[in-house]
Amino acid sequence: MATDIDVYRSANYLIKEFGNNASIFATRRAALLFKAGDASGQRTWLRIAKAIEELTSTDRGDAPLH
Repeated sequence: MATDIDVYRSANYLIKEFGNNASIFATRRAALLFKAGDASGQRTWLRIAKAIEELTSTDRGDAPLH
């Protein structure tokens, strides 16, 4: 199982490599792993896709800026 730091490192790498398409890449990878029967791999790639969306989100809600 990938640690949170591994997930966010992967997400950052994909953002640098694929820009706005990083989330699409991760989601497609998750789908391929699902089709291959790799549930653990699918979950990891879905976590990466979620991290990408968090890191690239411009909506910060009511979070204070520091």
